[in-house]
Amino acid sequence: MRRKVLLIGLLIVGLWFGAQSAQRPAKALALADEMPRGALLYAQFSNWPEALRAWQSSALKSRYEQSLNYQQLWERHLLNKLHERWQEFNAAAGVEFNADLWATLAGERAALAIYDFRRLELVWLAPMNNAQQAACALLKEQGNFEERETADGVTYFIQSVAADNGREGQAIAFALVKDRFVLATSERWLVRTLATMRKPASKDALSAEPKFAALRASLTPHFVTVWTDQERLNQDYYFRHYWLMDNLSELKHLRAGLFDLEMQAGRWIERREFLTDGRLPVATALPREAWARAAAFIPADAPYVSARAGADETLVRDLRDALFSRLDAPPSAQRVQQAGWRWRRYRDYEEYGVREREWGAEEDGSEYGSLDYRYNETIDDPEDADEGYDTAQLAALRSGSENKFAEGARRALQAAQPQMQVRVQRVRSLNAPLLPLLADFQHGVIVSLANPSGFDSTAWEAALIELGASRLMIAGARPALTWRSTQQGQQARELALPWLGRSLRYVMRGSELLVTDSAELMQDCLAHKGAAWSPQANANEFTVIRLSERASAFDRVFAKLDAPQVKKYWQERRGKDYTGKEASQEFFSGNLASLLDVAAPVREITVQRQVTKDRVREVVSLRMTQ
Repeated sequence: MRRKVLLIGLLIVGLWFGAQSAQRPAKALALADEMPRGALLYAQFSNWPEALRAWQSSALKSRYEQSLNYQQLWERHLLNKLHERWQEFNAAAGVEFNADLWATLAGERAALAIYDFRRLELVWLAPMNNAQQAACALLKEQGNFEERETADGVTYFIQSVAADNGREGQAIAFALVKDRFVLATSERWLVRTLATMRKPASKDALSAEPKFAALRASLTPHFVTVWTDQERLNQDYYFRHYWLMDNLSELKHLRAGLFDLEMQAGRWIERREFLTDGRLPVATALPREAWARAAAFIPADAPYVSARAGADETLVRDLRDALFSRLDAPPSAQRVQQAGWRWRRYRDYEEYGVREREWGAEEDGSEYGSLDYRYNETIDDPEDADEGYDTAQLAALRSGSENKFAEGARRALQAAQPQMQVRVQRVRSLNAPLLPLLADFQHGVIVSLANPSGFDSTAWEAALIELGASRLMIAGARPALTWRSTQQGQQARELALPWLGRSLRYVMRGSELLVTDSAELMQDCLAHKGAAWSPQANANEFTVIRLSERASAFDRVFAKLDAPQVKKYWQERRGKDYTGKEASQEFFSGNLASLLDVAAPVREITVQRQVTKDRVREVVSLRMTQ
């Protein structure tokens, strides 16, 4: 998780570029007609030099370069290897590919295609007029390159690169053909690009790739538009290991993606269009009347809200996940049950601290390239190796109770016809003298019912007892759980779960069923009078993240949780000079908090999602502080 979240800084940079949009829509990805097929990723910019110059002088760049995330990013193997590889290209070219040089490599529009992440095989294509060609720094360095010709007689310039400390034979090459400048880190891809340029939109062009053609007209290009071959990315080692999110299983149904960034008054808009394999379940749109009713119960200080229209199965899963942290059995439990997994079966090395071969590792017939930080933590841990207890048996016991909950919840809600569910989450830092690190994580679900009179409260209460029993610390034991009435709201019902230090509450208000694991959250839901958002008419899902609530939802909680480690870190390094005022170097209170500082102008993020037969459409809106 850490190595992936450390790269979020790069995402912030990309989002910032969207804010610099010149608002002049480019012709729909026209440069893809001149790029060869085979790209993993294609990006087209409407005004590359303008954005790059603005970035260099921006306050955001200054904040990010001072952040702990940026500092720790440079301690990671991946970024240093990328930097080392690019320095090898600089040395071979005899010039430094810095921001000033990159600003001269395009007139306005420009396109980048990446064909191989490990070898950094990419192609840069940009139209240039005569004045821009005269200002291009790289064209002035032709004397440092060998001059060659393609079979069609097109001249290009190339310099060999002994990349990866001499292990990889690569090249840096460029050409100027009429008003097109082409730069590539592979002679093969440069020659293919020059051939494609001679016959634009031919069958060898990227635009002729069916997955590209299917999405090309889906979005209107603004400042930057990016296309990805998601099917191939899902199989790419570097994407799988360094992708920011731990959601690879959710990407398996995506064939390709198209992303566009635009700046509007007071907010950034990112639009996403995905081509799918047609196997994703198609959900109904969020009912607008139900949303208006449910939104009235959302507390104004809730940092996370997520609404979803869907079937009973989705609702049951959301209820389980919202009211109880997802304490699923570890992945290895499945292997115990299905394949007799044991830690000595070293083929499962990846989960237990051994990475596949990275750049610079010797090939010795083994995929053991290096051991990461988890090795010492897991190599001698019998529990981690599934030898300390029978994980399959524990998983089966929990699964039995959860299945009973699912069956009971479906019975309770079936006649009530649930239309939509809204998840609400927030966290409270507790100032308890005896428990200074304690934080109260509060969860709630608001269920909109088309026929509230059909709600079966008896079956509902029995189902929640089963769900509570599944979280009992002593597997297989049956606690004595009973519901009682409270005076909160309109005669709310409460189920105490003393071994978890919480209770479940629910109440019916008109057509809405409110369920929480916190009396305080229930009170605030009943007292609130409306939310300020309205999802698009065709959205299946709607999510709101309030970064304006980070002080209560993040900063104070993780400052307390990380305090002992922060103190230990600085005492080991400063000894008697330790003052207690030193900045945190920990992941949450230091690294991730520094990214939130960088993104301080972002007040709120909303995500709207629509799933159709073969498409997924998403709109991400980042509202800025005024």
